[in-house]
Amino acid sequence: MTIQTLIMIYKTISTILFFAVISVSFSQESTMGSKDRKYCQTYFSAERSKLLEDYETAINKYIACTEINPNESSAFFELAKILFLRSDIEGAKSYALSAINLERKNKWYFYFLIQLYRSQLDHEKEAEVWEELLDLDPLNVDYYFDCTMAYLDFKAYKQALKTLKSYEKNIGYSEQVFLIKSKIFEEQGEEKKQFKCLQKGIQLFPKSIFLLEAFAQYYIDKSEYDLANNFYDKIMQIEPNNSIALLTSYTIFKNKDNKEEEKRVLIKIINSPNIQELKKQELLYNILTKEEEITFYYDHIPSILENCILMYPESSFFYSVLADFYSLDNKYSLARQYYSLAIEYEKNSTILWERFIYISLLENNYTQTILDADLALERFPLQGNFYYYKGLAQFYEKDYQESVATLQKSLLYIMEDKFLLASIYETLGNSYHELAERNFLDEYHKKSDDSYEKALTYNPNNEYLLNNYSYYLSLRGERLELAKDMIEKCVSITTEPNPSFLDTYAWVLFKLKEYNQAEKIIQKCIEYGGDSAIIFEHYGDILQALGLLNQAVLQWEKALEKEPLNQNLRQKIVKAKDE
Repeated sequence: MTIQTLIMIYKTISTILFFAVISVSFSQESTMGSKDRKYCQTYFSAERSKLLEDYETAINKYIACTEINPNESSAFFELAKILFLRSDIEGAKSYALSAINLERKNKWYFYFLIQLYRSQLDHEKEAEVWEELLDLDPLNVDYYFDCTMAYLDFKAYKQALKTLKSYEKNIGYSEQVFLIKSKIFEEQGEEKKQFKCLQKGIQLFPKSIFLLEAFAQYYIDKSEYDLANNFYDKIMQIEPNNSIALLTSYTIFKNKDNKEEEKRVLIKIINSPNIQELKKQELLYNILTKEEEITFYYDHIPSILENCILMYPESSFFYSVLADFYSLDNKYSLARQYYSLAIEYEKNSTILWERFIYISLLENNYTQTILDADLALERFPLQGNFYYYKGLAQFYEKDYQESVATLQKSLLYIMEDKFLLASIYETLGNSYHELAERNFLDEYHKKSDDSYEKALTYNPNNEYLLNNYSYYLSLRGERLELAKDMIEKCVSITTEPNPSFLDTYAWVLFKLKEYNQAEKIIQKCIEYGGDSAIIFEHYGDILQALGLLNQAVLQWEKALEKEPLNQNLRQKIVKAKDE
């Protein structure tokens, strides 16, 4: 048996019981005339049909009622309701008006007619019905406002103002009335009338937040921001945490570049329980993403965010933003602490975990990086970037075999991130290079070269990759023309001269036996600040190739001063002096 069937049975039983009671009543009513008895029997039969959703029968019987007794309003009203349900609005209006004409004191008939007019957006007729209700009940406050709104819906401003004037005459002054009148004058472009209306309203209701806000907005629309702020100050004296006053005042000061006042109001906003957390997040985000804003608020950012944390202790946003700030400020220990707290409340955020891991890399705490990455990978085993950070840390820890294994895993989960793929292959190239240097195996050199070339396919303008690959080829004396092409590209795309890149360029030229050009480049390298032991040693080697042995010895001695334990360099100097 369906639910619909059960409902139908319930309605039928209820109706039978209802009419059983009615029939008893009729039998006891000896004074009821035959016409009245017939009306009642027909009416309740119509009601029964309506309950059973047999609307055609119900309509016919209600019509019969109107014919039996055309002075009884109930049947007309029931017909109006049924026709409305059947979307016959015109028929519904006709019967509703008939019901009202028969029983003008029944407010529910008027309310129903109003709904009919609203359904057709006929606000003019709606207003006329409200006016009739006001004639019946001139002390009903709601009728005045509903009538006014109906007039405003079709921009009948004069009639709306007249209704509000009647309100003031019959009920008295109201801040809501002043507010509506102010809006009407604004719509009409009657600036002076709007001002006088607000002024009188404030005189009568000096602590009305609505009117004070309206007056402030009046001045904002006229771009008189100082006067607007005067009203917002009054609002905040009455209601210190008023969100509209605080936020608008903040915007005014910000637009006027009054930084001190802006900061004063921002702190109030942050401490206000009335302003939503998301709005505070938005304001802080706008500050922390602009360098000039960070500079101005620099000393206050930690305390502002700490206050937010006190108000919203389970919101990860403020912990993470404070961590970001400390990270930018190179206070990595504090940054790590707050990233950890943020993760406590948002454990499934890969972004927070990534920043948490990266902080230990910035601290050069590679053992911690590996531990953090392993912890993150327990929760996100398919997160390729976490493998990358672990592999990078293992490279810095000189665990080259482990680094290669971890980086190979990262490649299983990275498909489209070209920048990350370039970084992974670059680090793989570095690890293979170190393994080749440690084990003297050409196999690792080949793997290193292959990794560097794959990295360059993803990021062909990586200056450091171009430099390193070029330098390692020059050390081996292999593919020197390729090495030259790469280092020349590296130097050409570098925005500022880099001594390390120029040293590599000079050394590639040296390997190609272009000694004069190599000398020019190594001199530029030193001119731009290159002063490491290897740079002076390279300069000496270039001078030796040019037959300038005494000058070469001077450069080697400079190198030895910077690296006094370099025995190969010491022997080179001794040998040169013996010649």
